[in-house]
Amino acid sequence: MDLYITFNKESGFYETINNCEIEYIISIENKNISTIKFTECIDGQICNTSVYSLNYDNHTSKITVPLNTLKLYFLMCNEHAAGGDYDGLIIYVAPSLEKILEHATTYYEASHNITSPNEPNQCESGLCNSDDKSICLKYMLDNLQNNGKYDLECTELELSELHLYCVPL
Repeated sequence: MDLYITFNKESGFYETINNCEIEYIISIENKNISTIKFTECIDGQICNTSVYSLNYDNHTSKITVPLNTLKLYFLMCNEHAAGGDYDGLIIYVAPSLEKILEHATTYYEASHNITSPNEPNQCESGLCNSDDKSICLKYMLDNLQNNGKYDLECTELELSELHLYCVPL
């Protein structure tokens, strides 16, 4: 089944979709209802401001999910660099919790960095070291599943705020 997801990268923009309040997502439709800008969905990513030059206009992305899909899961990754030099947004979407957590793991593996200046073999959160990064990963995945959010501080960026949403269809 094809779904068209309309989004806007403006921070703090919330919409209620099927009784779920979600940031950035404006609508989820089974047909393309607008002529607004189309952004290609690449491996579960409907938005990546470090790749695409997105303004604050609305954008639509098409995804294909199994016909019996009852929920869509969204992972919002808000990236912030020191001094406000860079603020990025990556939005992943998946038809299952398992798949969205795979996207979270992929994001973690690409973003995690051992950055603590005082402990060169430890990450900034102090949960893991350069030999074993699995402790931070498990902690992040647990927080996303249980609390719907996690602040990933041990990255090359100042901070990556991760938010997990589940929207019933």
